[in-house]
Amino acid sequence: MARPKYREGELTARERLEDAFWELLAQHPVGEITVGMLCARAGCNRGTFYYHFEGIEDMAARVAAESLPNQIPALVRGYLADGAVSVDFDEAAKRDVERLALLVGRHSSPELARTVKAALVKSRLDDLGIEWESLGAQGRVIVSFMADGLLGALAQHVEEGGEGPGLDAMFAAVFDTFSKPALDYLRKCLPEQG
Repeated sequence: MARPKYREGELTARERLEDAFWELLAQHPVGEITVGMLCARAGCNRGTFYYHFEGIEDMAARVAAESLPNQIPALVRGYLADGAVSVDFDEAAKRDVERLALLVGRHSSPELARTVKAALVKSRLDDLGIEWESLGAQGRVIVSFMADGLLGALAQHVEEGGEGPGLDAMFAAVFDTFSKPALDYLRKCLPEQG
């Protein structure tokens, strides 16, 4: 049987699989999600799934890296530069934040949460031009602590159904809790500005 052709304006098979993953993760622990469940919801076959992903863990890791909201680097840079910044999250960014929180929330697994944290840390350090190895032990502890705090706040935000402060206020509260010495230390790690 020939492979179905992609029609412009329709979601690709990979997009349908990803949407199915997010829908299922909102309802089931990641360990209970099967390739069969994903394929049934996405309307594709197992061959299509394995064409795009090696397995559920691979899919989760890849969608985690792809779901890091684009606004977070601007927030991080702003707080490191002068301690104050405001970013308005559009609907797509809010969706990405909610998806990111699903990856570390009650339906996650310890391995998936570690994968998300590693992707977040790597992405943000890359944005800032900082190598993990160049931070030293204290810098790595600070970055890990900040990532854990951010992911914990995101998970709580989604677990509470988005009630309470908006995303910008939530990010401000998270960043404001990190002491001036911690931010000063990270500022020292930034590459020299020409």
